[in-house]
Amino acid sequence: MTRNLIPGILAMTAIVVVSNILVQYGNYKRRLQWGAAIFDFRDYYLSVSSGGVDRQQVQRETGAQIQANWPLSRHYRAEGSFGLLDQSQDYLFADPSTGGVGSTRVTDRYALFGAHLVGDTTRYQYYGPFQGKRFKLGARYASHLSGDVPGDMLLYELDFRAYKQVTRRSTLAYRLASLYNDGDRETYYGLGGINQLR
Repeated sequence: MTRNLIPGILAMTAIVVVSNILVQYGNYKRRLQWGAAIFDFRDYYLSVSSGGVDRQQVQRETGAQIQANWPLSRHYRAEGSFGLLDQSQDYLFADPSTGGVGSTRVTDRYALFGAHLVGDTTRYQYYGPFQGKRFKLGARYASHLSGDVPGDMLLYELDFRAYKQVTRRSTLAYRLASLYNDGDRETYYGLGGINQLR
């Protein structure tokens, strides 16, 4: 059983990795830097039963966005963005009739607005950051246009990272990441990955 199960999981993991698509253009010729992006992000979960491993989509976000950056100084800049989002999301709930877990899918469309202040004094070596600080502080607002569940989303974000070189071959790294949802409804948000938490 294990011999057949592991190749199946590896094959499904490969599908999950290539399911996210982002195409982006940036124009950095002038002080006002701008760009545009189209994206399709999908999150999955795996469930194991007597029938084998089943892959289920839990969330899909498809849309387009334009953004602009205005440098305030060498180390600080203001960012703004506007876009449109088509989202479908599975809500999981306990099913009392079966004693198991059920799900229902909702689909919604939003107009997206974002504003952030970014600072970065980080210095790098060949292996990565070794000295300095960087932060991103801001908010994202999604105005509900149409769909199954009315309600706007408002998310406040803080991401702070600091690096201190201790010796020639060692660096201390600190990270604080915070999210606060203050809208009419919530959404799934992932924190983690190879460059997020170590």
